[in-house]
Amino acid sequence: MIAEARAVLADPVNPKRSVKGRVVPTPTPYNPGWTFHLDPATIQLFEMDIEVCDADGDYVQEHLDEVGGAFLPKSVWCPWSSVLIREVEQQPT
Repeated sequence: MIAEARAVLADPVNPKRSVKGRVVPTPTPYNPGWTFHLDPATIQLFEMDIEVCDADGDYVQEHLDEVGGAFLPKSVWCPWSSVLIREVEQQPT
């Protein structure tokens, strides 16, 4: 996944710039300000996806207790407005 993301970043015309994955309802240091994150093992890049997994980040935050039911079935979130813009450097532990 890292190699694919780096290849997408290196190619400004690559259409697979949106990010999707399974929502985990716990905070993590690399996603400050939110009480959820995406399971790194489930992250994928996409150009287009189905509407049922699209939602705004604020809406996901406000309805986190509903994720996995009728809202974001199987906890998969594919925000159509997401854009891969840069690689985040690993923070020292």
